[in-house]
Amino acid sequence: MKKRSLLTVVMALAVGIVGAFGLTACDNRGPRSDQTVIKMMGWGDIYETRIFETMIDMFEDEHPEYYVEYNPIGGNDYMLKFMQAVQNRREMPDVFYMADYNFVRYMTDTDVFEDLTPYIEASPNLGKDDLYEESVYAYSYNKETKTFGDTENGGLYGLPKDLGPTVFIYNKDMAEDAGITVDRSVAKGYDPTTKKLNDQVPMTWAQYIAFASDISNSITSKHVYGGGSYPIELAYNVFGKNFTALDADGHSYIDVNNKEFAEALQFFSDIQNKNIFSSGKDKRSLVCSQEEQASVSGLNRFIAGEAATVFTGAWNTTSLWECIYDWDILPTPVPNESGDLKDVDSPAREGCESVSFLGSVCLSVYSGSKVKEGAYLLAEYLSTNVDAQRYNYKAGMAIPNLRTLEEEYLTAELNDPLGMNRPQNRRLSL
Repeated sequence: MKKRSLLTVVMALAVGIVGAFGLTACDNRGPRSDQTVIKMMGWGDIYETRIFETMIDMFEDEHPEYYVEYNPIGGNDYMLKFMQAVQNRREMPDVFYMADYNFVRYMTDTDVFEDLTPYIEASPNLGKDDLYEESVYAYSYNKETKTFGDTENGGLYGLPKDLGPTVFIYNKDMAEDAGITVDRSVAKGYDPTTKKLNDQVPMTWAQYIAFASDISNSITSKHVYGGGSYPIELAYNVFGKNFTALDADGHSYIDVNNKEFAEALQFFSDIQNKNIFSSGKDKRSLVCSQEEQASVSGLNRFIAGEAATVFTGAWNTTSLWECIYDWDILPTPVPNESGDLKDVDSPAREGCESVSFLGSVCLSVYSGSKVKEGAYLLAEYLSTNVDAQRYNYKAGMAIPNLRTLEEEYLTAELNDPLGMNRPQNRRLSL
């Protein structure tokens, strides 16, 4: 792996973080008498909190008639606080976060969401066409038919705070040290005979096992897992099917009565079985077991240089910038035709695509707010203002919510504290 001075790295990280997040002393001035107060509740670590504090400052500079009272809650406590506010409406914020999976429940069980459609239609700054269709779909709901995802006749009850795909990350320095080179002319995702990697072509599961094993087995100084994690959702999504569905009451269920689900579950089990596909000097399982991931997450193992690959959300870019080595994104692996996990020559199975799943959070306006106009302006600004979105993606918080920033994002210089502008292969996120 490329050697970098630890002192240089620490100083670069410290300076880069300050530069990326614009850390300043907290401003406790409070609202002026001529300002309208907008209460906003969200969650996030220190990085995300600082990023949103800066974007809120930008909003207040543009709309000096408003003062935002921002209340960031720890991620583990947020929904408890939100449920308490739903029970006691005097505690409800004007603007709040809602994860896509929780949106389904609270949209049907409560009346706290304001329909943002008329505000968007009246806005000179935003149209639904500016947003990715996935974010519009995720937060659309038809109250008459009780149908989610009705983008034609339903209302839109949230603007995307972020729309983040889960991505497949690999340690580029480890791969290079293992003799693996990127060559976009090869037909396979990974050819273990020549050790050529095409970072634009999905590997099959068999090729992924060979790729991760080649990296892991090349390191003799310590044990390095081939993978820090492999979510089961990815295993069955790559069949081109979504086994999760909603019933008539809006509750989710998983259809397990099919051979594809069984095969995906078997693969998920096999790569974590200590007797199959072992790797590294200690010949442990290729991917950390569930017990090992419970003690140290796959992401943290990857950051520490103890795993060659990991699946994680694009929203973890700020955490990944803590890595003192280079990393990038690869397409999600797919099953092969033969079904043999050692058959690296078998091509990708017909009809199976390299896919991922989205983790999204929206900004919603409380239906009982007394400052709905200002609350909508704040949600719209944080979600779609060009300057705010540019600041957000450069700080590594999320990919931009606006289609118009797509091409800019692909080549932009991000605020990577080590100056490596990671990731480079951003088109895969989009």
